[in-house]
Amino acid sequence: MTNTATGPEDQRGYQSLLINDFSPGIFSSSWTVGIEGAAESPGPFPAPLGAADGNHTVGCMNLLTGGLGPLPAMTQSHTPADFGMGTPVGSTQSQYLCLFNTAQNGDFTGGNELLTVQSWTDSGGTNHVYLQSLLWSPPSAHTVYTGSGGAFPVGVDWPDFCCYPFATRVVPSGPATVPGTPVIALAIGNQLGSIGYALLLYPDPANPTVYGTRTIPTGADAMGFTFGHQGRICMLPFDTTSWPTGADVPTFDLLSYTDPSNTETWPVQDEVFGPENPYGYGGITSVSAGELFMIKCRGGAVIVQGDLNNPTVTALPAVKSTGPMYGQVASDPSGSFYCAQDEGAWVWNGGNASTKISVQIDDDFYVISRPLPQLRLAGPGIPSGFSTYGYFVQRWGSWMLFSNNWLYNNQSGSWWRLYDPSVASFFYYTIGYHPQIMYAGVPWPLTDATPLVYQFDRTKPANSYTWQSLAIRPSAKDRLIDAREVTVRAANVTLDANATIAVYLVDGNANAHQCGQTWTLSATTREVQSQSFNTGRNTTGSLEALRLRLVASATSAGAPVVYDVVVGYRTRERIVTT
Repeated sequence: MTNTATGPEDQRGYQSLLINDFSPGIFSSSWTVGIEGAAESPGPFPAPLGAADGNHTVGCMNLLTGGLGPLPAMTQSHTPADFGMGTPVGSTQSQYLCLFNTAQNGDFTGGNELLTVQSWTDSGGTNHVYLQSLLWSPPSAHTVYTGSGGAFPVGVDWPDFCCYPFATRVVPSGPATVPGTPVIALAIGNQLGSIGYALLLYPDPANPTVYGTRTIPTGADAMGFTFGHQGRICMLPFDTTSWPTGADVPTFDLLSYTDPSNTETWPVQDEVFGPENPYGYGGITSVSAGELFMIKCRGGAVIVQGDLNNPTVTALPAVKSTGPMYGQVASDPSGSFYCAQDEGAWVWNGGNASTKISVQIDDDFYVISRPLPQLRLAGPGIPSGFSTYGYFVQRWGSWMLFSNNWLYNNQSGSWWRLYDPSVASFFYYTIGYHPQIMYAGVPWPLTDATPLVYQFDRTKPANSYTWQSLAIRPSAKDRLIDAREVTVRAANVTLDANATIAVYLVDGNANAHQCGQTWTLSATTREVQSQSFNTGRNTTGSLEALRLRLVASATSAGAPVVYDVVVGYRTRERIVTT
């Protein structure tokens, strides 16, 4: 079915367009040859009726029982000042890189501990790093780690490189004869004076009751991307090569890891898996205790089976490569989800190839809207165009969250927007101790008073959302159309005293015209209610120049659910063409 209006006439001579299936989700593909960027008011797409415009749809999702309802509510937020952060004096740039919930300290009935890294370069070119901890409930900030050094010339864009943290267990020294202390493994790639690159464990496994870190000496390995597998802390170090330009360029193609498992011992193995494509890796996930899925930046992927000391490595050249970027991969029973640079989102489910799942949205959707320059990194030791913060994927129940606020509903195969990216464009996600909680973080807040971390709760529906249709094409494309009436069937399922729905028609110039008055739903029943809205204007012209916009809101209990929408229109004279 295409996005086309059709239907019999009623006694008033109106034809009707019924929208009762919102499962297609957002369609926002705007790429074509030589053109890049989202169109403000895209024209008709070969999309199902009920597909949404990505420019003006946020905070809602199709319901499996039918209809359109709110996504989880944002219930709390914290600014950099809440973490004990602030704008460094004399700094040329300030970044807050990495967000992770330890879920170890605090009150387990609702307490969570969030870790953040603040980094900046001062006016003299010296780099600084702070690692902070915030106990969410009750709020309590602690400084975990500080470091500085490694001066670079002023103006060189060399941000601190922080890995994607993960939790593991580590025994302070020697073989893993006991389970070990739960720790967070965290790599900081800034040159910090005599320490050089720092592979940190938080807390110090030998002293876990204080807010401090322990550094694992990595010997000849310069810091790179880290991940966990088989109880080991694994790392892709900066593997430099001077061919063909003579300059040292890292390829992230080697692998070193702690051995034995659950220890701090770092033998510097520098293993090479899949040497046929020596272009580094853009995403890695531990599929099981015996399988490691490693996606190449170019040339497919490899699957590493068995113990890392004696593995079987199988090349998977048909798997989509990531391109020159690295990011966080997430998995669910459907497979492993990741992104490819300027080629969208993909899933690998254990076969010889991966499948694209984002054909209906822009291929660079995962790039956060603010600030873009800090994510397309450049500087000493970084390959041209390589992004160390390329993308981020996090599983949340049956959903997959992607950077830049995108949500993939795996059950319907549709895409939605969790939060307005013009307010906050998220890169990091980390799940709460209770799985209904998700924390989202921006990598660079605009000011100290701008929220850095946002909390979402799946048990609480959002108080507002907006849905806008794609342009609607009339069945008779050579006719003029008058949209005369819009009827909405909805339910105030939360019995909010101020649940409302406003209806707008949006013309081809992106002007929104409200239809009638805002509708306040009854708060005494959860049954379906109906309301008709007069357009208040003769919308002369082709209906394909119009979009339908719904704005649902409530005071506190959650926005209403929309079950279907009917647009009544009248077909007028035929358009004369020459």
